[in-house]
Amino acid sequence: MARVRLEPAGVDVEVEPGGRILDAVDARGDGKTVLPVRCRAANCATCLVRVRAGEALLAPPDAREFGVLNMVRATSDQRLGCQLRIVSDTGSEGDESAVVLSVVGPI
Repeated sequence: MARVRLEPAGVDVEVEPGGRILDAVDARGDGKTVLPVRCRAANCATCLVRVRAGEALLAPPDAREFGVLNMVRATSDQRLGCQLRIVSDTGSEGDESAVVLSVVGPI
């Protein structure tokens, strides 16, 4: 599993390879909003986040996410939180790594 930290809330979730970060956030079940979402489908950019660490653990953006990122003029370190999937739970050195995301949205 990969550890994902959401800032500024300081909340950590564990995500299996292939898993969507948003699903792990939802599974916490405490009702605390740590990742604002509206559409959950890469349409609105409400969930815009800055990837502070662990980019190599994330699947690259698909065409739909890439289109929205371009539309909102996102920087190269920004992604849509609702679309983020973990592809690996180890860093390039083979050590267990973490993804750190800072919430930017809603915009």
